[in-house]
Amino acid sequence: MTSLIQRIGRLAIQTFSRDPSVPVNLKRSYLKQLEDMVSSVSSDDLSLDPSLLQDEPYMPTKAPVIYMLLYEDMDVNVCVFILRRGVRMPMHDHPGMFGLLKVVHGNIAVQSYTLVGETGPGDVQCAVKHPVLERNVHHPPISLTPDRENLHEIVAIDGPAAFLDILSPPYGEDTRLGIDRDCHYYRVADASSQNYSSSIDTNKIWLKRIRSAPNEFWCDEAEYRGPPLKGVIEDGWWVPR
Repeated sequence: MTSLIQRIGRLAIQTFSRDPSVPVNLKRSYLKQLEDMVSSVSSDDLSLDPSLLQDEPYMPTKAPVIYMLLYEDMDVNVCVFILRRGVRMPMHDHPGMFGLLKVVHGNIAVQSYTLVGETGPGDVQCAVKHPVLERNVHHPPISLTPDRENLHEIVAIDGPAAFLDILSPPYGEDTRLGIDRDCHYYRVADASSQNYSSSIDTNKIWLKRIRSAPNEFWCDEAEYRGPPLKGVIEDGWWVPR
């Protein structure tokens, strides 16, 4: 019998596989099932080491974020991020990607943005700023699409936090399309002295792409020790490698 996280992995592969023979309406049905299934996942389902979730004092030599890879292929990435207390994952994008984010420990605040296409001088882009969402283990997953809420920043509040992250397609080289899908970082542009400050509505904001992540943001990797997801789908059955 497969575990919940293995069923999630299998359904994520089915949902995001770029198989043109699968009807769009079936993909939509898979996505709804995946969202419902992800809503039930917990840290116990992932067998997270409790020591990784301890609320430890800040140490500059210790990574503020831990990354744990569960599964990745050409179509989907399944991973866990663990943020220490007060750590902010800087504003970043997910180019051409869909995503589901489910808190499995602690509390987070998520500020999302939607790019609207208008550009200004100095490599700035116009975006809609959405209301901040506070999420804990009792909330359903947050979703993003290539066209909506594709940029976000995340902060752990009231202690460390962990969340399951499902992205499709993954970051990195996409040999099918012949592109590199890079993660870009942004900050809110200072429009006070710029000639683009009055060209958008008050519910919109200007964002500037920056060259790299802030120096204070970096990750360590931890080994995933829960039920294995690495496998293939064959005739609808989960076949471990």
